[in-house]
Amino acid sequence: MGIQPTNAGIDFQQRVSAWFIICMLFEVDIENVLNLNINSSIKYITFESNDKIDDLVITSNNNKKIYMQMKRTINLSENEGSEFYSVCQQFVYQYLQNDIDDFAYILVTSKNSSNNISETLRRLLEGIRISNSFSITKEFNKNEQDVFRKIDRVIKQIYLDSTGKEITEKILLEILRRTYVEIFDIENGQSYEKVVKLYLYNKINVDVNLFWSFMIKMDLQLASARQTLNKKYLDKKFEDYLKKHKESNDNNELISIIGQFDSLEVRKDYILALQNQQIDLLFNLKNEIQDSNKLYLIELFRFNEVGKKELRYEEPYFLTLTNGIKLELVYRSATAKGIERFISSKKYKDRFEEYDVVYIGSNDSDDENKFEKIHNDLLLKYLNEKSNCLCSNCGKAIFQEDSLLIEIDNDNCEADIGIIHKECLIPVNRVLGIAKMPSDREYKFLKNFDINLWIKQIKDGQFCYNGAKILNQSVNPLVVETDTNNLVLGSYCVKTLLEDGTYKFATRRGNIDRYSKKDAEDFVNELNEKIKTGQIEKNPICYSSKSFIFGNYTTLVSQLGGTEEYIECKKSEVVKYNESIAKLHNKCKNFYTPLIYLVIDEKPLIVNDMFPLFTNPLELNGYLDNFEKVNIKIKEYQVAIIRDDKEFCLTIMNLMNQGIRPIIDIKFGKNNEIIQGYVVHTMYEMMLIHEMKMQKN
Repeated sequence: MGIQPTNAGIDFQQRVSAWFIICMLFEVDIENVLNLNINSSIKYITFESNDKIDDLVITSNNNKKIYMQMKRTINLSENEGSEFYSVCQQFVYQYLQNDIDDFAYILVTSKNSSNNISETLRRLLEGIRISNSFSITKEFNKNEQDVFRKIDRVIKQIYLDSTGKEITEKILLEILRRTYVEIFDIENGQSYEKVVKLYLYNKINVDVNLFWSFMIKMDLQLASARQTLNKKYLDKKFEDYLKKHKESNDNNELISIIGQFDSLEVRKDYILALQNQQIDLLFNLKNEIQDSNKLYLIELFRFNEVGKKELRYEEPYFLTLTNGIKLELVYRSATAKGIERFISSKKYKDRFEEYDVVYIGSNDSDDENKFEKIHNDLLLKYLNEKSNCLCSNCGKAIFQEDSLLIEIDNDNCEADIGIIHKECLIPVNRVLGIAKMPSDREYKFLKNFDINLWIKQIKDGQFCYNGAKILNQSVNPLVVETDTNNLVLGSYCVKTLLEDGTYKFATRRGNIDRYSKKDAEDFVNELNEKIKTGQIEKNPICYSSKSFIFGNYTTLVSQLGGTEEYIECKKSEVVKYNESIAKLHNKCKNFYTPLIYLVIDEKPLIVNDMFPLFTNPLELNGYLDNFEKVNIKIKEYQVAIIRDDKEFCLTIMNLMNQGIRPIIDIKFGKNNEIIQGYVVHTMYEMMLIHEMKMQKN
């Protein structure tokens, strides 16, 4: 019943719907994608349903219904012919269906929508949900009050027209508590689309771009037919694309990469070991080859006639045989082919090319026994219980083309199976084979990158760069508040009234700062003094209108130019802190992070006493190309993540104490000068510099 969408609007709707199909296919928790408190994955998806909110209806596995109306662009308007009015009609009409399973009514849009929708309304609705009352509206500033009045009047009018009755405060609250605004920048080439492709990269064994394009086109067909989709149908439809998932645990990221196994090689060990005098004497090998240039290739059966494993392995490289002889291992494989592959490798030739290999076979029976079958089944059980593709040795994410599938079988660890980075192999690891990543190598430069952690952390992070990116200069200072003391939880905060009737709270790392009463009063006195001085000097203290950067007018104009308006601060005051206000005005969970950096030989990459960090993993290749152009060549590295602000602050303080300067998104010019980046300084460092300047003056 809504306004007909444009082609761009249809494309946006298809892309969002395609992403939720992928989420259902891989059982992604809904709360990892939407800001909903619902611990469940997707059970059904209905396209262009007969419900009042009809674009997309998701039913969770705990049978809660999530309704989505999608608008690529939308403005806040009370006009009956407007898209916003139409969306509100659908939300009210759905509420009047009185379905007890209704959980959320979501307006899905993009950043192309007005700020009143994408930012202000989204925050107001969240604040109302948290407070579970309209008392929080008393705390709204002028613009927030205007936005709230508009949606309040629209819903009241729609309800009256539909029922002939005035809406009660209780019903209005119920409707607004179910109403959400979600932002997806998922159009071609946009940031969220890149995240989707990166997520698919480790999940499928076909070209990511083709698969994503196919999912978008499939959504159009599903919407035209008004179909309902379930996971069983998806598994069957995509079994050719996802054949590595077949008959495996659908949550098993490891199985999704290496494939499903019916059996593993468990009977024998093939080991390479360094020369040993006892072995020479036992097999009369003493005079054949010089002791320093000899390796043993020994074939060993693992189980005796009663199923006992008598070979004793000890980390990192020892094997004790049944006769008590202790060997120092070089390599351990489940197959002869695996040993041959290792002997032909560069790693072997670099160390042992001048060595001769002496083969020692086994005289034990080659007959199969039931204990091998039991051990095989146990390993397969462990393998299918794996929930992710983390390295079994170092614990970091696997994101490289060839990894190793190993069995962990030694006296130091419990029996297990998993994949590891090649460089994490230790000689007692029993190599079962090579684990091949999918063929699409578009993101191969993201070595060992943990995409799942990144998706989880980026959702409510990196807020500070939104403002920093609009500054006129390419090299920007980034002053970091490194105070990690979470014990200071004062009961007061500081609010500043602006000339347009709105107000802003003093924040730290994007969230309302909390003070003791005395500290709040001292800070207010300081701010009011600055406001007064600015007025006298005709250089008023202001907030910028879009990025909300705080400073005097002259400084803001020099930094931002004419890109924004500057709203003068009139007065600051102390107010009591409460969680509802915080939820309304807090911007993010992490202000600076997540960030990535490079690790070489288990240490962070340092370039000329600088620590490079990066905000966008998908752009890492461009930074590496820039480094190479100025003769900074980086080959063997891993990509690590700084996941939260606390870790970030501790990391930079440690490095800066060593004289190392962190720089985010750094690029170099032809003469190795810095031409782009956020140069990190601590607040304490800047205060010391200021004090030194004051002393000189």
